[in-house]
Amino acid sequence: PNRKMTSRMDKYLVLDVSYICHRIQHIAGNLSFEGNRTGVIFGFLRDVLLLRETHDTDNFVFCFDSRKSKRREDQPHYKIHRQVAYDGMGKEDKEEAQVFRDQVSLLRTSVLPDLGYGANIFGQIGYEADDVIASVCENLDSEFIVVSADKDLYQLLDGSRVTMWKQAKKVLYTESAFRQDYCNLPPVRWSEVKAMA
Repeated sequence: PNRKMTSRMDKYLVLDVSYICHRIQHIAGNLSFEGNRTGVIFGFLRDVLLLRETHDTDNFVFCFDSRKSKRREDQPHYKIHRQVAYDGMGKEDKEEAQVFRDQVSLLRTSVLPDLGYGANIFGQIGYEADDVIASVCENLDSEFIVVSADKDLYQLLDGSRVTMWKQAKKVLYTESAFRQDYCNLPPVRWSEVKAMA
């Protein structure tokens, strides 16, 4: 199968890896093999197979969050509640968070490249996965199905070229569904709504 990015109108599943992995952590995070925690990796690969079957494509783009944040450098209080929550965790919870991060790191550096997806792994120091997803969707002339729960990404909805897969409901969310939900608002104006809110 062709796993390299092209400029043809192929269909790509663009995955918000952090979202999917956090979701799996709550479902299968405690699974292990020979004493090593593997639940996040197992669940992620299971979801990749299910997405492949559901959407009939083997073309994936895997988008990862950066540990550093340009937004936090510019705005020190950006998502500060996450840091406060982490600082308030006990030793056991911090160790659990590290096990999670280690599995996500293995997906990026070892598991996905070993499966032939090395050219389809995207991330940029200082940027979140949603920034990377937006860049991919805006700079390639292909059909994209974004797999994320991040409502900020609604602004990318564009006819049938960019849609979103709502994984929990197993529903394809389109520009037309968005307009119906939000009084015919064009998705491109969604960022204004979010800014006002």
